[in-house]
Amino acid sequence: KMQALVQEKRERVSKTRQVDVTKHGACGKRWTEKHDESYSVVEKTGYKITKQELKAVFLEQLRSQVEVSRRSTELLIETEIISQVKDVQEQVQNRCQGFIDALK
Repeated sequence: KMQALVQEKRERVSKTRQVDVTKHGACGKRWTEKHDESYSVVEKTGYKITKQELKAVFLEQLRSQVEVSRRSTELLIETEIISQVKDVQEQVQNRCQGFIDALK
């Protein structure tokens, strides 16, 4: 997902390489000389991402996490409330049953 947002910066870069040149002399003599040769290539020099794109992706991720947190909080509250209601209901029923037994 992030890779779709990132744009490569490509620029022409100057480089140098060492080249061996074989020279021929008098009487069949040969020797090798080394010299530097400059050349240029197009290379990846970095990456670029716009502030708006990064902000949009970050906000989307943040909204997603907030929604997950909100839902888990709701579930936790519902679970706690339901368990408390059941406990109170059970206590009331026990008291009523005790009162009914006392009346009999």
